Amino acid sequence: MDNKKYYFQDNPIDNYEDDYVGFEEEVNMIKEGIQSNSRIIGLISDYGSGKSTIIKLLDNVINKDEYNIININLFDPDGVNNKFEAHKRLLVQLANNKYKNDKMKLSYIIKRINPNYRSINISTKSKISFVCIVISIFLLCISFLYSNNLLHYLNFLANTKFSSLVPVIKELCRLSGFAGFILLFVTIMKSDIVCNYLNNDPEQELNEFDLIEISQELIDEKRKTILVIEDLDRLSDPKEIETFIKELNIYYKSMSNTKFIIAVTPDEFMEMSNNENNARDSKYKPFNLIVNLPSIKNSDYEIILKKLLNSNKETLNKLPDFDLDQVIDYWTWLSFGNDLNIRRVKHRINDTIHLYKTLCNRFKGRYVEIKTCIAITYLKDEYESEYLKLIQEDGNGQFALKSIIDEFIVKGDINDKNSPIMKDIYELLKGDYLDSNIEMYCFNYSKFNEIFNSDEYHLNDAYLNIIFLMKQLKK
Repeated sequence: MDNKKYYFQDNPIDNYEDDYVGFEEEVNMIKEGIQSNSRIIGLISDYGSGKSTIIKLLDNVINKDEYNIININLFDPDGVNNKFEAHKRLLVQLANNKYKNDKMKLSYIIKRINPNYRSINISTKSKISFVCIVISIFLLCISFLYSNNLLHYLNFLANTKFSSLVPVIKELCRLSGFAGFILLFVTIMKSDIVCNYLNNDPEQELNEFDLIEISQELIDEKRKTILVIEDLDRLSDPKEIETFIKELNIYYKSMSNTKFIIAVTPDEFMEMSNNENNARDSKYKPFNLIVNLPSIKNSDYEIILKKLLNSNKETLNKLPDFDLDQVIDYWTWLSFGNDLNIRRVKHRINDTIHLYKTLCNRFKGRYVEIKTCIAITYLKDEYESEYLKLIQEDGNGQFALKSIIDEFIVKGDINDKNSPIMKDIYELLKGDYLDSNIEMYCFNYSKFNEIFNSDEYHLNDAYLNIIFLMKQLKK
């Protein structure tokens, strides 16, 4: 089995050696805030810029015996955020973290978080309590049957050797109701029990008192806890973000050993304000400490990209006809474009490797150009809709990108260089990233397809180049 790993996983790194951006000081700043009196720490950065990596690095440098770090994702798939909805998602994840191996306790917490559960259900977090409830209900049922003369089956014992037991059994049946009531009463008083009803009663919604009580039960105050709140900025209204952060300070204030790290984007952070006349100051109020991650300069993505490739150099060099040292500069194209982040750079590298490996496996014996794989990956990711239009085939199997390449081979130029994608295509053509063999890289063909012959395409390119030279000579 091939254990080589060609693809880069979108996982946060856990050591400074693989930290190609340099987050050590941000980690130290957060660590200092946690160890001081900072209760709510704001981590401000764009998507994919390294928030998760910072938390992972923090988890590795902080004392695990003293601190427990729990990641909470508050993304809401349906986009509906009624009162306490964000808190409910927080509590559910805390419950899953604490009671992942205890389904009964987990069910109990879920019912408490959703008192209006629209079901007839009794939940408790203790198996003993559950058994006691079952026994008490059984005893009450026996009492009801006996008091209504429904236990006639006892009469068959009268003429047997067990006839002496009849009075004893009847007395026990008579007392069963009292015993069942006492057992049920003691169980209810001594156990945590939740009853959910069929009716949809608005008054049965979670309130702030339930919130405080449940959170205190889920968070172990004997050990310092750090709750990392992610995707809070996915809430539809920035005001909800600020409200939630303020509620953290109010509802969980009694839990002095609990600290919060709130990750939000710069745009959401800028919009957090209750008072438009004092927006600059009010956005800072919810936080005791703010750690700002500056944007990564576009030119630095080339450095990060090459570091990533070199970190997997030994494996990549096992690809057919591949030598990373010789082709490393070609990969620079993957660090170009708008809205880049580390996550997107990794995806581009993976797409390029996947395309190269796929073509090498499907068209064995044919030369696959890594430069072309890079070019196609870049165009597809940077100009999604425009690229799809360029490879849309007409009735004769022709497509625009192939025509543009053939035009360049004949003329040494292309007519349209106005749009950004055409400018990039022109630069890629000048750098020999694209040639008339482009079809193989743009479409998904059958493994046994025989239409691609590299010799034919080289001859075709040579023919087009001869036409170009002849036209130049005529001039």
